[in-house]
Amino acid sequence: IGRIVRFVLVERRVVRTIRYEGNKSATISDILERFKERKVGLTVEDRYDPTRVQRAVVVLKELLAERGRQYARVEPQVRQIPPSSIEVVFLIEEGPKVKVGTIDIEGNTVISDRKARGFMKPLRPIGIPHSYILENLFARTFDIRRLEGGKEMLRNGYQTEGYFKAAAINHEITMREPTGRSLLPIPFLRKKKAKKADIKIFFEEGPRYYRGKMSFTDVKLFRTPDLILGGVFGMPEGAIFNVERLRKGLESMKNLYGEFGHIDFVGEPNFEFNDDDDPPTIDLNITVDEGK
Repeated sequence: IGRIVRFVLVERRVVRTIRYEGNKSATISDILERFKERKVGLTVEDRYDPTRVQRAVVVLKELLAERGRQYARVEPQVRQIPPSSIEVVFLIEEGPKVKVGTIDIEGNTVISDRKARGFMKPLRPIGIPHSYILENLFARTFDIRRLEGGKEMLRNGYQTEGYFKAAAINHEITMREPTGRSLLPIPFLRKKKAKKADIKIFFEEGPRYYRGKMSFTDVKLFRTPDLILGGVFGMPEGAIFNVERLRKGLESMKNLYGEFGHIDFVGEPNFEFNDDDDPPTIDLNITVDEGK
């Protein structure tokens, strides 16, 4: 018995236009640049793919969150353009702006709250340095990625003071509605009301370390590496172990080797912790790859 097989072909729709309605905190150029960075793949004159539209929603919310719009809503709408084209419209409700509120660091005992907050450049308010009155003049826009950067800067600040194992182990964020009026009498300095994100960081300082022994491995260019290379770190034995000086010392070693034509130099630091010493020390060994 013969059978007739009929195929119904439906042409994939083409995206003719993409519009964004309600966006005020990000320009179209900002959005397109972010789509390019995140490889969203949603472009005009391309075939319509619903997964790309959903990916665009996620990226749009991420971009708006960076601009302080943590409560933004993005609703995509697909409209038919006969015969086989569509228009994609993103309806955006940005919601209230969120600013960084109070920053509370729990667990810091050796460094003051003010100094610890000073390490956190992405989060701390903009104001007049060394002023107790106008130090917190303008709050920063809250962005969760800035929070992670601020925690890393806090850890690095502690490490420059010798607290090598210092770490931010957790954090809590509490959203707060704006209250009260600005105390600043000057109109252009008055701050607009915004939601505040109060941040509490749980921190472990750990012990303070001092520099112990220093040695170098696989050094062939210099006969006495301890004498020649040890001085570039500016951290003699018994000094506070400063991670920033360690970084600068490795950079100085790279420049020194470069002067001798070894442009591919790599120095890898290795640490041995002597927690039973009084005070605790770190023995430092630099494994050297001199390159060509």
